Amino acid sequence: MSATLFVPGSPGGEAEWHRALEAQGFAVTGGELSGGELPFRADLEWVENPSDGSFADAFSFGTTSDAHQRTIEASPGALVLSLPVDLHRERSAIAKLGRVLASAGASAVRVEQSKAGYAIERWLELVDGSDPWTLYRAAVVVLVGKDEVTSCGMHVFSFADAQIRLDAQTDARAANQLLAALNVYQIAEDPLLLSGHTFSPDRDNPKRVLHRWPDATYEPGHMCHNPFGIWRLGA
Repeated sequence: MSATLFVPGSPGGEAEWHRALEAQGFAVTGGELSGGELPFRADLEWVENPSDGSFADAFSFGTTSDAHQRTIEASPGALVLSLPVDLHRERSAIAKLGRVLASAGASAVRVEQSKAGYAIERWLELVDGSDPWTLYRAAVVVLVGKDEVTSCGMHVFSFADAQIRLDAQTDARAANQLLAALNVYQIAEDPLLLSGHTFSPDRDNPKRVLHRWPDATYEPGHMCHNPFGIWRLGA
């Protein structure tokens, strides 16, 4: 699987971004980024800020301050980086790349598969380390509907997302905790899970039966669609 990063910043254009990256030992050729100790090649594109407020809107979901959003909106443009790797398997290399982007003038990072976005400093805090919980927060969001709660973004790890129906015993907060426990378990342990298996985050919670379904939250082809499906946690 791959992860796509949207990275607004202060460089004045594509050439300025390229010069900043090349100064750090990277090579940019034919729309590809390589070198700089990266164990992979990443597709790279620069997009101009249309100045219609959309850059700030992309980070307006409560994870960045108003001041950071103003900085993001003032960016001349953004890099779009398509990384051909799972985030958790190349976490160290991606963190190094993030630090270089910060030095080059990046102000924020958004994971396009989930729309989870943070100021660059906070994003580096979440990604740079070994804790699977912080990496989960950097890449996955939770969608709360009227009848169910669904995670979005686990496909950047090549795993299925998770979903649970709300009922008298399971409110949105409890559902979020259950989904997070299952998802982080996947990231940390890479278990073999099959429909009919059971899961519980601890001994105090009853086991729930897992059923794997296609992702119907987003249409195939949408960036947020998870091709690995959805784990539905039974009652």
